[in-house]
Amino acid sequence: MFPRTRARIVVLQTLFEDDMNPRRNMTGSDQFVKRRLRHFPDTIEFAQSMLTGVRRRRPDLDQLLTDTAKNWTLQRMSVTDRNVLRL
Repeated sequence: MFPRTRARIVVLQTLFEDDMNPRRNMTGSDQFVKRRLRHFPDTIEFAQSMLTGVRRRRPDLDQLLTDTAKNWTLQRMSVTDRNVLRL
């Protein structure tokens, strides 16, 4: 697997956790990313940048998804689909 592909998978897993546990400690997710990408140290910064970007712009991204999805709400989307679209 390519390193950036692996990074995207780890970020998607982390975003899934964010969605399922919105009150969890973000420090744990940073450690999760570092631990999962320890064999690809060059991609850790890439993954953290994606994760930070989605978290920071999540309200804007969700609004864009809401406006774009016809006859579909964010709540009806599967958690995985919703986070893939956010990425």
